[in-house]
Amino acid sequence: MTAVIDQIYSRKKFLHYIFNNNYINLKMIRCPTGALLKLTLQICGACIVFSGCSENGPVIAHVPEITPAPGDSPSNTIADGYSDEYATQYGLVLIKAVTLNNQGYTGKGVRVAVVDTGIDHAHSEFKGRQILGTNFGNDARGIGYDSDGHGTHVASIIGANRNAFGMRGVAYDVSLYDYRVGPNNSEGYLPGLASDRQVSTVFRQAITDNINIINNSWGSETLVTSLTANQVNLYYKNSIAAAQAAQKNGALFVFAAGNERQNQVDIWAGLPYHASELAGSWLIVVAINDTNTEAYYTNRCGVAQAFCVTAPGSSVKAAMANTGNKHITYSGTSMATPHVSGIAAVLMQKFPSLSANAIATRIKQTASVADLIGKNGETIETHGMQVMRAIFGHGLINQTQASAQIGTLTIATGKNFFDGGSGIDITQHRLRLPKGLPSAVTRQILSDSFIAFDSFDGANFEVRGDEIFPQSNVSEPRRVLGYDNHKSQSSKRSSQDDTIGSIAFGQNNENRLSLTEETIGNTLVGRDFWDEKAGLIGQPDLFANTSTHQFKLKAQISRQLSFETFFQLINQTDGSDPGHGATLLIQATRHLKLHATVSRWALPLKLITTGSGNVIAPDLSTTVSFGLRHQYTDNIEIFANMAQFNLADVHSTPQSFGLTSAVYRSHTLGVELSAHDGHRLSMGISDTGSMVAGDLTLMAATSRSTDGTVHYAEKSYSGFRSSSYLENMVFFMSATVPVKQTGNSQLSLDISLQSGFDRQGAPTQLGFKMSYVF
Repeated sequence: MTAVIDQIYSRKKFLHYIFNNNYINLKMIRCPTGALLKLTLQICGACIVFSGCSENGPVIAHVPEITPAPGDSPSNTIADGYSDEYATQYGLVLIKAVTLNNQGYTGKGVRVAVVDTGIDHAHSEFKGRQILGTNFGNDARGIGYDSDGHGTHVASIIGANRNAFGMRGVAYDVSLYDYRVGPNNSEGYLPGLASDRQVSTVFRQAITDNINIINNSWGSETLVTSLTANQVNLYYKNSIAAAQAAQKNGALFVFAAGNERQNQVDIWAGLPYHASELAGSWLIVVAINDTNTEAYYTNRCGVAQAFCVTAPGSSVKAAMANTGNKHITYSGTSMATPHVSGIAAVLMQKFPSLSANAIATRIKQTASVADLIGKNGETIETHGMQVMRAIFGHGLINQTQASAQIGTLTIATGKNFFDGGSGIDITQHRLRLPKGLPSAVTRQILSDSFIAFDSFDGANFEVRGDEIFPQSNVSEPRRVLGYDNHKSQSSKRSSQDDTIGSIAFGQNNENRLSLTEETIGNTLVGRDFWDEKAGLIGQPDLFANTSTHQFKLKAQISRQLSFETFFQLINQTDGSDPGHGATLLIQATRHLKLHATVSRWALPLKLITTGSGNVIAPDLSTTVSFGLRHQYTDNIEIFANMAQFNLADVHSTPQSFGLTSAVYRSHTLGVELSAHDGHRLSMGISDTGSMVAGDLTLMAATSRSTDGTVHYAEKSYSGFRSSSYLENMVFFMSATVPVKQTGNSQLSLDISLQSGFDRQGAPTQLGFKMSYVF
């Protein structure tokens, strides 16, 4: 019998597992006094149950903020000879571990402490790996050895190499830490976990080592419901304090539920049931077999179901210690637990901004009991959710679902993700692109990658620009070109240009100083030159109309030449600089009029991405424009205008685009047919304003910190060319139909039609306006 007992010690003091079809139940149980009891051996047929009682007991480890490595390039990780090692470990298939592996996430940079009997570093499944750790046991050889084999088996389920041999781990590039607390001693407990203080020492070492995940495939025979909260706080106070400190440092605890075939988990696994402050970053794992059926040996989640999940634990093939390269099949919740630790590691690499609490929540939220079967035949259909939750907790873990979007995707626009209103839900709203972009630049933006955050927990996902911005910014309505019905040199007034007062002076009163309140578009040129045609001159839709106060001083130099200067104040409260400029008006012939204008202004720009609102550049922009009107016959007039806008630089923000050395141009060419009774029809082509040079910039989120702080980097887009304006060309037609004439008053109906013929597919627009001039 002594030989049998010795074999049991070497096989497992840890959470029970099935070996050679014999159920070996080796564990620690807690006595009310916390004292050690002598070991007892009970033999019942093929079932050998060996139990003992240690002083206070074991488990835990920690995690702080991670610096995981970025994912590798996506690839098929089970192709080209790697399929067998994946399929051999059926648990990988069951939890869909290949999903993130194929995306390049393998746990690289994430630290996982394996609190166990040790890790055989010499096994081929760990070849080329640096495994650090600490020896908490009584073996003078330190870390790197595992005379028991349990720890090596567990560690390889987490992180065995992907080497086309044997099997591979869930997170095969993870950084393993060997927290050796064994081998089992002659009293049946692990020396490194012999007391509450010793367990707390293990947990605090995890803080020192900056551990992210602590795998605990060990436990006690005492069930979570066997002790009161007061007893737990007395017997486990040091472990609870150390565990809480490790969690504050960022650690996630993963615990085996136990193999006692009970309706409750053991006391170590269920510690947060009594110490609720630990529940957030804590997961318990129950076991199933390869048919999704509850393992006959596993404890059930019971009262700990809120932080309990399910994973494969029966007949799991993994590394066999002290054999060099052999593998062995074990069963137990000890084998189920590392599947969860592996998934957590890969998720931490993919979502470095998520806390351990958020990672645990994501795993629980996406687990499911839908396809699970209890050992007595329980299913969701026959027994309902309450029964299934008591058995399996949240259910079978699923890496595909845990790594997917859960809520809606949000583009960050504020400093902190957790601040209300700091983002735009792209399932409800699209961000706005500036008007007048060449198709080449639009394609750059739409094909670029951006970071969006899951509204569920702030997990970051990569999305294409065409998921954020409209497919074509030209498809949105433009400003429709049409008559203004305004006569600037008469006493008639309109809503577009209201002369507040004027003074005429000079020999023939030919010079005029006037104060005018005018709604302007693209330049500061007065309407003296264009009259009603001011509304037919193309102007960039990037520029917002705004109400201005404008001073104009006009000097008649000769009968053919006049000069006008102006000074403008935009009705803004942001301290915008005043605009100013000069216009030269030339009566070249009796039928031909020309104008040339240079102006400096601070016009609001439609650069806001998140809705309404405008941006004003900190410096003044410059406009140079040239126009002509040629009275070809009494009833036909040809008109044309060209303008170039050298825009002042605008810094980008998370809510708005920026501009650097940007140049916009607009062109208009048209013909007007008029009748003496007031009927008029104009038609022509116009580039309503295209960006032909410079850079468009955008401050885009790149990541966020665990506390929610969003980090941004500026993206820049170029690729403008001088012919870009052809892409924004439209055909326009506008007509004025007099409805009623009474003295100097006239009621008119204005009809405007505009259609784009560029490659981006601008829509046809039709506008109507009633005008009353008096």
